[in-house]
Amino acid sequence: MAPVVWAGNPTWQVLVGSMDSSRRPAVTRGLQNNVQKIQAYAIDSNGGTVNFNITASNRSFFTASLGGVTQKAPTAIEWTNHRQVLIVGNDNASIYRNISVNEAAFGGWQKVLGPPPGTTICSDPSAASWGTNRIDLYVIGCDGSLRHAWTSNGTWAWDNRGGSGLPFDPGPQVVAPGSGRLDVWVRDAGGILWDNEYASSTFTWRQTTIPSVNDFAAAPQNVTPGGGWLDTTLAVGILTNNNTSWRPNAFAGAMVGVSTQQGWPMQYANPLNMGPFSVVALTKYRDFGSQMYGLVNGRVIRMQFEPEIDSNGHPTTPYWVDAGQELFDSGKVLNGKIAVIKGWNVGQNSVFLFGFEGSSFLSVTDWSSTF
Repeated sequence: MAPVVWAGNPTWQVLVGSMDSSRRPAVTRGLQNNVQKIQAYAIDSNGGTVNFNITASNRSFFTASLGGVTQKAPTAIEWTNHRQVLIVGNDNASIYRNISVNEAAFGGWQKVLGPPPGTTICSDPSAASWGTNRIDLYVIGCDGSLRHAWTSNGTWAWDNRGGSGLPFDPGPQVVAPGSGRLDVWVRDAGGILWDNEYASSTFTWRQTTIPSVNDFAAAPQNVTPGGGWLDTTLAVGILTNNNTSWRPNAFAGAMVGVSTQQGWPMQYANPLNMGPFSVVALTKYRDFGSQMYGLVNGRVIRMQFEPEIDSNGHPTTPYWVDAGQELFDSGKVLNGKIAVIKGWNVGQNSVFLFGFEGSSFLSVTDWSSTF
């Protein structure tokens, strides 16, 4: 696989130094005062949260320290002219939020919820929203169970979604593929992935057949009218090579599509064969495609997957075809966690990638993101 240079010869921007690279950044996008913005949140070396407010059209940004102290990664949600970042308090028990409305400065940390009943919090949090004022947040309790915090009217509550002996790292990943829908991904003690699905007001545990998972990331992927079969896309870092117990030639990375309408789950493995992914990130790229990003020995690998479609532009099969894979040979060797999000159609499609080099927090943008 030959190294490639992404469109526009993008260069890395150093956003700030002295950051905690072990905590996955949180990223969102949205309209703020009719300006297309990308938001990134990361944890500094003192446990404080830092916001990076990026104008999508030209990558200009400003940085704001939000303070607070946490030992976990941040998580964030966004609606038009409204942003919230949520953290686990330094007590590893309480949930705090910080809000910005209409691009005003964040208003300060507010405790919204005490500890989950009978335990404290041992994982990073993950939050999603299926509509204005609705937030669902998931953590792994120190008792190894999946805990769920939620609000729809400003009042927060905990419930226990079960599970036993769930590892704390990586923590849960939640996406909201539609109104009243949640997919919450966790890894069990044996490295198998599970989905705690919420649909039709019912929670259901679903076990995948994906073993030896090292890291995973999820993103909503709703197909345009005429399809409707694909609800969530999942990127998986496979720890072992050539895992024939799952699928022959499933080497170092995999992209998994999840369909609740045509059988669950549908799976596709990519024979990348470059060594195990240490971390992965995922973004919806367009209506019929997702992109997975991973680190192999610190170098950025990108894979794009798309379903087969008919002459009307509708999916014809719930299986993915590999649309390409490439190594971004930028000379950077990254460490720690990464995050990625599709930007706006600014001239061309854009993808924003965030990662760490040492303790420095970096960003790079691909302005076309095609193969």
